[in-house]
Amino acid sequence: MRKSPWIAAVTAVLAAGGTASAHAAPSRWEITSGTEEFSFEICGRDWTAVSTFTERLKWRQPREAGAPRLQVAAYQYRVEFTADGVTLTTEGHGLFKDRRATHVEGTVWQFDVADLGVPYSLYDPDGRLLVRDRGVATSSFRVDTQGDVDLDNDVLVDEGPVLVEAGEFPSLTFDFCALIAPYFDA
Repeated sequence: MRKSPWIAAVTAVLAAGGTASAHAAPSRWEITSGTEEFSFEICGRDWTAVSTFTERLKWRQPREAGAPRLQVAAYQYRVEFTADGVTLTTEGHGLFKDRRATHVEGTVWQFDVADLGVPYSLYDPDGRLLVRDRGVATSSFRVDTQGDVDLDNDVLVDEGPVLVEAGEFPSLTFDFCALIAPYFDA
């Protein structure tokens, strides 16, 4: 079974702090928006994609001395991806929040995070909804901060499972390739 590539991608970008500056004032919202084009392979097909996104990011000072800053990110995105003349669309919006950072050892910290909202919806070529996640999902991951506040040199050490606290998140378990196969077999 293949899981949707979008949950992992969105979570990774937000968990890494997006494109925001590591030295932002904690009380100021930073806004990032743009369009990106990229290619990837999944389900035996080569895809091209165009993504538009907006992110509002705010940093919070941690309670523990020496701990990395925590983020709150309000996000919205839309991705149209095409293979063999078939275009599918994903959209999402929500609030991604670092709940806490716990010191593990050395410069390694564990972040407990929550994603609230509608982080993933998948639409077929006619605009019909195929899958929609909604609610509150939590997860944790460990990052080696290298002992500084530079987000660009952080290294992901370990990732925990995504847990659903409320709502439904079918994209965590559905077979993406089987779901889209009928659009290519027609």
